[in-house]
Order: sequence, then structure tokens, then C-alpha cells
Amino acid sequence: MLKENFIEVYTREILRLITISNGYYEKIRNSISTPSVENVETLISDLHIFLIFVSHIVKIIQPNVKSGDNDFRLYRAKSLKRAHPTLPEIAPSHIQIRNDFEHFDERLDSWVIHSERHNFADSNIGPINMIGGIDTKDILRHFDPQSMKLYFTGQEYDIDYLKKYINKVGVAINA
Repeated sequence: MLKENFIEVYTREILRLITISNGYYEKIRNSISTPSVENVETLISDLHIFLIFVSHIVKIIQPNVKSGDNDFRLYRAKSLKRAHPTLPEIAPSHIQIRNDFEHFDERLDSWVIHSERHNFADSNIGPINMIGGIDTKDILRHFDPQSMKLYFTGQEYDIDYLKKYINKVGVAINA
């Protein structure tokens, strides 16, 4: 039997994840304001970690449910929405974040299997078109600090959008 307060556990976890995500977002912003060759890896790592924590929030709120209405993840999501009716959903263009960065190994496997030319670019900072002649699916982590977008194997993640999304989640929970 479920305890009546199980939603409180998820709510506290979401708030904790928002706090951690916001801390990494600030680290990202600070790295952008003081660019250097030395902080490229730190910036890419902070972006990766930010996205993992945001993905945990998304997984709690919008789980990927395949096994039907009896799945507890669906029950949890519906219960959270009842408890917090203004809880936002992430845009469909960003839903893949649930898995991309947490399952990085699988994305590398997919690249090895499906890449046509096996060109490879990773951990770059600047405009996405700064490297010519490479398929976007062959670009792993590429961050454009001007647009605040991270490109990853053909996907585009708007870091500012994700920051706004988690802030809206926090507002909905605290309403």
C-alpha cells in the first residue's frame, strides 16, 4: 500500500534537482563570461551535468511509459499533476533529453553503427557552423554560448529554455 505522502517525496526531489540544476546553470554562465582554453572541458562537463539533472526532473514529471495505464510511472505523473495542476510539460523538441545524456554510451554506440563517414567532433564551443563539412549527427557536444544552444548528435538543446522550464516547474510546485 502506498503512503499518502509519496508525492511529497517526489516534490522534494524535484526541488532538490532544480537547485542543483540552477547551480550548474550559473557555473555555465560564469564560464561563458570568462572564456579560456582551460575551461572548455569544465564548461562542457557542466553542461552535461546540467542536462542530466534536468533530465531527471523530466523523467519524474513526464516518464516514458510503454507498458500501459497500470505502470506506476504513469500513476506517479498523474498524481503529481493532480497535486500541482500548473506543472508544465517540456516541449516535444526537448523530450529526448530524458535519455540522451544519461545514456551517453548508447548514443556513442548508435554513432559507431549509423554514422556514414565516421567523422567526429566533440567538446567544441562557438557557432555550430564553425566546423564545415561534417554531418550534424557526427557532432557530439558542441555549445554555442551566443545562442545558449548545445548540439548533440543532430539534436539541439536550448539551455535557456531548459532553465526557464525548470523555473516554471519550481513555481508550479511552490504555488
